[in-house]
Amino acid sequence: MSGYRHDWRQLRVSRGWSQGELLRRLDAAARKAGVGLPGREALKRALSRWENGRCVPSQFYLVLLREVHGLQGLPGVAPSQLAAVLDELSALSVRIRILSEWITGLDAGVDVRAVAA
Repeated sequence: MSGYRHDWRQLRVSRGWSQGELLRRLDAAARKAGVGLPGREALKRALSRWENGRCVPSQFYLVLLREVHGLQGLPGVAPSQLAAVLDELSALSVRIRILSEWITGLDAGVDVRAVAA
């Protein structure tokens, strides 16, 4: 996927969207796929980095960005595999949520060995 880039700012501006509007659309697309996103401020910082070309979105965010911009397909993923990729991302989101709850329990002093059993 190296060398695969979009001018994300150009795409957003050409649709007349503010960064806030794009963030709202990304959140809606993620919810539709059953996936959670980080907090709005973290996502806004990531969006700024993508738009300024300082970094390239991960595969996860490429799926969402391409969906909200109406771009077809995903580089390196056959159209027939896209649903499987989204399912896998959704499953990973659940695992991340569980790990986050586990870490929160550690921070709170909960004996997580008893919870995991």
